[in-house]
Amino acid sequence: MSNTQILIFSKDRTLQLNSLIQSLLYFSDVLEDDISVLFKSNKEISYEILMDKYKCNFQEEKSFLNDVKNIVQSNQKKYCMFLVDDFIVRDYFSIPLMESILGSNKDITTFSLRLGNNIEDGTPPLFINQPDSVLTWQTNKSYGKSWNYIWELSSSMYKSTFIMDYLNKCDPQYVNFPNPLESYYYGCTPSQYVTKNRFLRKLKFLGKAEPKGMASFTVSKGFTQGVNLVANRNLDYKDLYSPESLHEKFIEGYGIDYLSLSNVINKKPNAGTDHFKLIKYET
Repeated sequence: MSNTQILIFSKDRTLQLNSLIQSLLYFSDVLEDDISVLFKSNKEISYEILMDKYKCNFQEEKSFLNDVKNIVQSNQKKYCMFLVDDFIVRDYFSIPLMESILGSNKDITTFSLRLGNNIEDGTPPLFINQPDSVLTWQTNKSYGKSWNYIWELSSSMYKSTFIMDYLNKCDPQYVNFPNPLESYYYGCTPSQYVTKNRFLRKLKFLGKAEPKGMASFTVSKGFTQGVNLVANRNLDYKDLYSPESLHEKFIEGYGIDYLSLSNVINKKPNAGTDHFKLIKYET
C-alpha cells in the first residue's frame, strides 16, 4: 500500500484534470483513493461529473493555505506528491521507488517527475546514477534554473513533515493560490535558485540549513501543457483554448491523448502547446 498522498491543484480545468487522473492511473501504481483534488471553479464549469466518476477526495477551495494544510495533515501519510491539472503523465513510474529514494537518502529533499537528462536548461548537474534509472544531484548556482528549483508544485514528491514545516511559515494573506505557494518558498528558505541579491540572502539565511538534494528518473515521466492560463498573473498570454471551450469538449467526452506521448522526448518541463492533442475517450 502506498504511503504517499497525491494532491492535485485544479482551477476551471475539468478536461485537463480528467486527462491527468487517467494518465496517472494508467502509468503508475497510484490508486484513486490516494488522490486529493483541491479545486476552484466558476459557475460555468462544474466538477460534479469528475466527483461522481472518481473515488478521489475532491475538496472545493475555501481558504487556500488552510485547505492545503488540512489535506496534508489529515491524510497522515509520510509523503505527499503535488501535481497541477495541466500536467500529463507520459511514461510508467513507481511510487514505492520514489518513496524509497526519499526515505533512504536523508540529503534528498524532492523527487521530480518533470526532470531528467532529456531536459535542456543551462548547465546540467553532476548527476549521480542510482539503481532503477534514477538520477540524484545537489543544487548549485552554476546550474540551469530547473536544476535548482527544489520546491515546485507541478509534479514533485516531498516528505509530509518537510511540507508542513514550510506551510507553517507561509503568510496566508500572500499565499492564497498555487503560484505564490511556490514563489514564497524562495523568500523564506535558503536555496540556489535565486540569483538576485545573493549576498543579502546569504546574510538573511546565515546559519540556516539549505535543502539541496534532488532526484528524478533518467528521463522525465511527464510535462505540463500550457494551453490556457487560469491564474490571474497579469501576463500577456493568448490561450490556445479557453477553459470554457475545453469544458465543453470534456462534456462531449474528449480528453488529452496521453498514450500518444509515450515516445515524446521533451526538452523543457513545460511543453506548451506541443503534443497537445484531443481524442474522444471511450465511455
